[in-house]
Amino acid sequence: RPKPKVTIKPDQHVFRGDTVTLRCDINGEGVTSWSYSWYKEGSISVFSDQQNHTFSFVTESDAGKYSCYGSKGSRWSQMSDAVTLTVS
Repeated sequence: RPKPKVTIKPDQHVFRGDTVTLRCDINGEGVTSWSYSWYKEGSISVFSDQQNHTFSFVTESDAGKYSCYGSKGSRWSQMSDAVTLTVS
């Protein structure tokens, strides 16, 4: 199963009020063919189903570890490694 990779733009360490985008990439697959699920460590609920999720005004409460996975029909990717967002 493919393993997604999470990237954070502009950086993993940002400042309160910045705009931050999380992106979930599944290598070697079509960009739009997967459905995405995003998780924040400590929560069991999916907070986004988009490949890109943007926080338009980050606060300290948005800091934490984020991971994603993809599904396509009966196929599932692995869970990505968690990436840490730091807000100061």
